[in-house]
Amino acid sequence: MAQLVLELRKLTARIQEKFAARLDLTLPTINCWENDRAQLSPPALDKIESLLCNLRDKGKARHQEYCGKEG
Repeated sequence: MAQLVLELRKLTARIQEKFAARLDLTLPTINCWENDRAQLSPPALDKIESLLCNLRDKGKARHQEYCGKEG
């Protein structure tokens, strides 16, 4: 999941601080996810999935790859 979080942040062209704010999370949380030091909770996964769906074509391939279903 660390790779997914990093890719998603890059797809949205955001620095960690702004990405955290968009997901209503803290910077240390995003940093830990990207460095594979913490697992995503179910509510966090829901936020990530929602963001992927909102990215439409850019997020569709990632959504299928990581979530195993179409967005």
